[in-house]
Amino acid sequence: MHMIHMKKTACLLMTIILLTAVPAAFASNAGTVSQDLRTVIETFDSVWETDAAEIDIKHSEPYFYVRVYMYGCGPVWSDWVYRCVYDHETDVLICDGNGIRKDYWFEDEVEESTEYTDGSAVFAVNDDGQLIWEDMMEDEGNGFLFEKMGNYGGIWDCGDTEVELVPYAGFYDCLITRQESDGTSTVWDYSCEFDAASCTLICRGGGYKYEQAGSDAEDDVSFKDVYKDGAADFSMDENGCLVWNDHRENAGAGLVFTRKITEEPFWTDIYPDTK
Repeated sequence: MHMIHMKKTACLLMTIILLTAVPAAFASNAGTVSQDLRTVIETFDSVWETDAAEIDIKHSEPYFYVRVYMYGCGPVWSDWVYRCVYDHETDVLICDGNGIRKDYWFEDEVEESTEYTDGSAVFAVNDDGQLIWEDMMEDEGNGFLFEKMGNYGGIWDCGDTEVELVPYAGFYDCLITRQESDGTSTVWDYSCEFDAASCTLICRGGGYKYEQAGSDAEDDVSFKDVYKDGAADFSMDENGCLVWNDHRENAGAGLVFTRKITEEPFWTDIYPDTK
């Protein structure tokens, strides 16, 4: 008990220090201070990846919510959720004691255990555009540099056309489905990389277009290849809507996609006082 008390006391003191100065780990890596909220959101609000972990940062006024997924670290996976504030003086996100860690195990079914509910952390973006996670409870973020993947994940809708974007292993899997008037579907399938300089998704080639007829439910589906050398890019407009630029046949011309809300934000159950 004495050692546990000492560890929590040390963590509390470190958290107090975080509120007044940049940690030593960030002294040479933190970028220029950003006073404009839009710039701060553009900097942090994104999916970030390494080989072993993923971080999802979302802004919801007045906080930034952070979820860290880590795979194969004892349990099948672990995740951390933090409610952070942006510190203008140090240009970092700070969680000062409300972080929650949960571990998940799988035997006959998934079992969940809450490891703690008083975690603290700091998140900063270095001069190379990589995210640093300073875990003040267990130092689990030590040695990780997270690459930016943008905030494109989800299902986007525009009339009879739907775009599904899934970030995975440094790329986005992109599936576009258009419902035709005769009951068939036209499908475009791309693998896209995120370009941090332009904040766009790019498929430079190998895009696959095919036509689909029949019903999955009736196990009677047929496919007809159209081409396998498509290219495209995806961007967001000033309203946060998705724009599809099809390089092969301009199939996305005039379409503006809005993101479907398919589930509650990951933080609402953890921080029920959040509106």
